[in-house]
Amino acid sequence: FVLCSASNERLMQAIKESVVDECQKHGYDIKHVEGGKTSKWILIDAGDIVCHIFDKNERQNYNLEKLWGDMPQLDVSEYLS
Repeated sequence: FVLCSASNERLMQAIKESVVDECQKHGYDIKHVEGGKTSKWILIDAGDIVCHIFDKNERQNYNLEKLWGDMPQLDVSEYLS
C-alpha cells in the first residue's frame, strides 16, 4: 500500500497521472483506477501495489494508517525531490 495526501484536486490528478505513468514504465499493469476529477480519494490498483491518493481531510476521516498500523512502514522522504 502507498498512502499519500494532496492539498487540492489538481495535485491529486497530477499524482495519479505520475503514478500510472511510472507503473507502466516499470512493467506494472494498471488493473483499475477508481475516483474521478472531483473525487476526494483516488485508488490505483497495480496488482502488487495499491496506491491511495487522498484529499487531506478525507485521509484523516478514513484513517487507513490505523487499519494497517501493524504493517511495516517505509520512509520514502529520501526518494522525494
